Amino acid sequence: FDGTEVEVSQIVLPLPIDAAATEVERTRERLAAIRGEILEEERTFEGAAREFSAGESAAEGGKLGPVSYTHLT
Repeated sequence: FDGTEVEVSQIVLPLPIDAAATEVERTRERLAAIRGEILEEERTFEGAAREFSAGESAAEGGKLGPVSYTHLT
């Protein structure tokens, strides 16, 4: 490719590998609700990441930094 990089961010909600189907569904619903609030501009992605994410980048608003486009395909 042409070396294009994109900024990548994430929101991580923990889920045990042996989670019951009901727990998986609750987590999906929670993620969908968070996504909806972001899309409706009720909160920013960065704010949601700080509040809800269990990922290492939560304090930085979920930002992982630039990633080569080729790594995303």
